Order: sequence, then structure tokens, then C-alpha cells
Amino acid sequence: MTSVSPQPALERLIEAFRHSLQEANVYPRLTALDCQNQQGRVLLLAKHPAPPVEDPAGLLRELKAIFYEIMPEVGLPKEWIALQEMPVRLGLLTEAEDAPYATHTFTWRVEDALGLIFELASPEESDPGESDPEELCPQGVAVAAATEGQLSQSAPSSLEAVETVAEGDLPGGAESSTAVDSGAAAGDRSLGALVALNDAALALPETAIDSPAGSPLQRWGQWGLGQLQQLVPYWSYGLAGLILLSSGLFAYTVTRPCVVGSCDRIGKAAAFHAAALTRISNPPTAADLQEARSELQAAVDLVAPIPHWSRYYAESQSGLSRYRTDLSSLDRLSQAQKKAYTAAQESQGPPHPVAHWVDIQHLWRQAIAALEAVPDTSPLYDFAQTKLGEYEANLATIAQRITAEESAEANLSSALQSGRLAQQQMDTANSLAGWQLADRQWQLAIQNLSLIPRGTEAYTAAQQRLQEYRTQRALVQARLGQEDSASSTYQQAQAAASQARAYEAQNQWTRAVDQWKVAVASVRQVPADSALSQQAQVLLPNYQAALARSQAQLRTAVALQNLETSRGNVCRTSATPCRISATPDQIKVTLAGQYAVALEQAITPPAPGAVPVAATLNREAQAMMEQIVLLGNQVQRQIEIYDAQGEFIARYRPDLGGFVKD
Repeated sequence: MTSVSPQPALERLIEAFRHSLQEANVYPRLTALDCQNQQGRVLLLAKHPAPPVEDPAGLLRELKAIFYEIMPEVGLPKEWIALQEMPVRLGLLTEAEDAPYATHTFTWRVEDALGLIFELASPEESDPGESDPEELCPQGVAVAAATEGQLSQSAPSSLEAVETVAEGDLPGGAESSTAVDSGAAAGDRSLGALVALNDAALALPETAIDSPAGSPLQRWGQWGLGQLQQLVPYWSYGLAGLILLSSGLFAYTVTRPCVVGSCDRIGKAAAFHAAALTRISNPPTAADLQEARSELQAAVDLVAPIPHWSRYYAESQSGLSRYRTDLSSLDRLSQAQKKAYTAAQESQGPPHPVAHWVDIQHLWRQAIAALEAVPDTSPLYDFAQTKLGEYEANLATIAQRITAEESAEANLSSALQSGRLAQQQMDTANSLAGWQLADRQWQLAIQNLSLIPRGTEAYTAAQQRLQEYRTQRALVQARLGQEDSASSTYQQAQAAASQARAYEAQNQWTRAVDQWKVAVASVRQVPADSALSQQAQVLLPNYQAALARSQAQLRTAVALQNLETSRGNVCRTSATPCRISATPDQIKVTLAGQYAVALEQAITPPAPGAVPVAATLNREAQAMMEQIVLLGNQVQRQIEIYDAQGEFIARYRPDLGGFVKD
């Protein structure tokens, strides 16, 4: 069988276990052992060829029994000496597998070994005349570990032999020799009782083997040590040979601090504790805290190793609890100050991103939590409360920093978004409303940037953007003024045109012409690069045509007025009135009979034999004809002439420059 142990401290254990397995021949198929210190636990694996054993639980019980038998011989490795116990996990695995198929976990303690070494009578069953087992001898005892052979040959199986010698009369050397021989004879007794007790213990459930601190087994161990200490005066007679065991465990047990003799550790620890309290009674400096911690740690180190089988154990535990409580409070205070120092260092050189301030806030909260954990019974409580107020104020300041940075980031983000929208609106604006929207977006962006305070991380970027956005808004406002003027002019042109049409409907051609002139002039004033320029260009020819029409109508009205005057002069003596009517297409003149004849003869020479009209009528007809020609030329419209009966006489055509009969 091979043995592998990467931990040198466990080499004795694995070697003893391998040797016991070979002697006991528990399971011949076991081929290898592996013993490791794995995360504070001894992992002991037994490997064998496949398949798994039929009763793995039974084999594990046997392996556990062997473990308990060899531990008094091996003793605790140094890793577990302070704990006085050793967690163990046994495992079975086949050679083809990496993980065990069956395991068993238990904890081996020092008192388990004491119970196996000594077959003790109950302290309650002891002779009342015997000494109290807790009255330890004031003199120190030097105990050496014996070899395995000595254990099997000379160690007593119980304290009976020891007690027999203690009761003998030993006045001189001969009697001492006899006592030794008697002890040796007692040592020849069989160790069957010890082995039986061992097997019985291993047969118990794990909870029975791993006894709690207040178990009877622990009391056995303490009582047994007391009995051994009573044997000190007789060791010079050779009785030491009877109690020297093959295990280093017994030497470890009786040589623990304050087990034999007096215990000055408790007084020294109390002195260290008092010195530490003196240092922290006033607001301590960092050096005071460091010194106090060293003194408290020294107090803990002095009393912590005192084992529970010592008669000073209860007293030491009372002090140890106080020392550890004060040390814990001091450690919490130190932890708080370290967190606070780190937080203060990280706060240097602002501004910082929000995430960085959040990390600093977390450090302050950790520092505050550590201070809040200092109990009100601690001598550091008042100092911790003072620091707590300072740290909470710093935490509030950091919270304000975070709020400011978050607000600054939000304002910067909103400003950038508004700036992008404003730029897009500038690129696509084709109306006054579009430019107004761009101006509002720039205004909002500038307002958000102006809200970002100095001292925030966004401030520098905000100032750079602020100048850029103000320049862009100035351009928009200039364009907005232009567009506003263009819109006003455009609306003025439309209003003038609407008024001109109203005057046309009332045949107020002079006023209509004036309004059309205003409309045309206003349309021409719309800037060519404005959004309304194209619409103004569409309106301009329409307004110009309307102006021309109104001007023509005005001329017609003036000519008709003149014609009316002439008609009045011609027809004033006629019984049949003369009439003049005008339509958009033509002008119609109806004359009284004699004037119609006179006008017809004036236009066309009379036929032979026709009765000539009077000279006066000829002159008046000639004047009427001149007025008709003038009117026709002015308005460039045909003028038709009818007699009183509605008969067509002639038509004046301005395009021909004369009268026609058809």
C-alpha cells in the first residue's frame, strides 16, 4: 500500500494509519491512502480497485475506529493545537474515479484521547478522603512522550495502578523500589480494557464521539489530570515510567498553559487590558489606537491558549470575553477609520463621475456601519459616536455631490438632445413657424446648460457647448427676424389685395387701383431668401394683372363719365332719353331717334334723296362720335350704337380705328 501526503504535518498520521491497516487487515484490497489538509479539515481517502465495497458504512466505521486508536499516539498537528480539535472526513474511492463514493465526517477532540487513555472512575465515586481533582500541584511537571513499545509494555491500563502506589507507604528508597516494582507488575496487565473502551467509543454515533464542551468525557479528562498532578511527589520513585505514554498528546495536554502550577497569564493579560483602556479613555490618536490594539491582542494571546481542563479556565474565559469584545470594538473603529481615510482620499481632486461618488458613498456607509457596531458598553463608544457624527455629515455631503452630478448629467443630456433637434429644425425649416421652433429648441438647450453648476464633471463640456449654442441661436434669431418681416410684408400684400377686390365690387376703381399698388409693392418687398419668397413670386404677376385690370376699369369709368357728359349735352332736348351701359365685354350706347339719324349720317354719308338733318344736329352728333372714339380708344373696347327702337346703327372698333356697320 502506498501513501501520499502533500502536508508534512500529516505524515505521522498517514504512516500510523497505514501501519494499523496492515496489522488489522481490515480490507486487504486497499491499495493507497491520501491524506490532505483541505480548507481546515483532514481529508483521509482510502483507494481500492473497483467495484465499490458492499458495506461502505461498515468499512468507514472500522477506519474511524483505527483513527481513534492511533490519534493518542500521533497527537494533534500544529495547525489544530490552538483549537484542541481536528475536523476529519473519511472517504472511499475506486482507482478509476476521482471522487469518493462514500464519506463520513466527524470531529476528533483532545478529550476523546483522554477518555481512551484513562479508564477513570467517576469523580463522584471517588473516596471522600482523596484530594480534590482540581487542586493542582503548585510545582511544574515535566512529562516526556514515550515510544509505542513503552505504551504496550509499561503503561497502566487505568489509574488503578497509579492509585495503588499513591496509597502505599514510601518512607525510603527500598519502599520506593518496591512501589516501582508493584507499578511494573501492574503494567503487565492486559490492555484489553483500553481497547475495549476504544472499540465501544467508535461504535457510538458521531455525536456521541464528538462530545460538547460540557460533556462527561471532558470532566473525565479534567479529573484525570488532577489525579496525575497528585502523583508529582512520587515520580522520583519511578512512577513516572508508569504514566509516560507513547503519544505526544498527553505531553501536549498537561503542558498547556495554566494546567500545572500557578497561572500568571491572567494577571499579565489584565494589566495589558488596563493599559489599553487607559490609552483609549480620552479621544485617542492613531498611535494610541495602534498601541491599544497591540495590548489587547497581547491580553488575548495570553489567556486564549488556557485549555478548558485547566482550573483557571473559567476565570480566563471571563477575561478573554472582555478582551475580545474590546478588541472587536477597536477593530471596528480601525476599520471605520480606514474606510473613512480611503473615502477622503478618493474624494480628492473633484469633479468625479457619479459612479465614483457612489463608490465613495459606499465607503462612508461601511465606515458608519462599523461605528454603529461598537456597543454602548465599549470604552470606545463615546469616541465612536463623535466620529459617527462626522462621518454622517460627510455622507450627506457626498449625497449632495451625487445629486449635483446626476442633475448636471441630466441637464447636459437634455441640452444635447435639444441642440440636436434645433440643428435638425434649422436644416429643414421652410416657414416662420419652423424657425420659431428651432429658436425655442436652442433656447431650451441654452437654459439647461446654464443650470449646470461649477464644480461638476459636466461643467466644462457645458461651457463649451454653451458658446456654440448661443452662436447658433443668434443665427436663428437673425433669420427669424427676416422671416417675421417677410411674413408681415406678405400678409400686408394679401390684406391690400383683399381690400382692392372689395373696392372693385363697389366699382370704386380709384381705391381699388391704390390697394392693388400697395399689394404689388408689398409682394416685391418679400426677401428673396425668405421662406415666403416663392409664394410672393407666385402672387406678384397675379397682383400686377389685377392692378392693370383695375386701372383699365378706372380709365373706362373716367371715359364713361366723359361720355355721359357728352350724351347729356346731345340728348338734353330729346324726348327719348339717351342711355349708356357697360359690360366687361362691350359698351352699349342708345340714342334718341333724331340723334341716331344724325350720328348715322355723320358716320356714313346719306343716300341720294335722303332728308338731311339740321346743321345743329350734325354738330352735336359729330361731338358724340368724337366722344365715342375717345372712349373706345381709352378702354380698348368695342362700343355699339343703337337707336331708340334697339336697331343696330354701328360699332366702333378701337383695333380698326373706325366704325363698322356689321
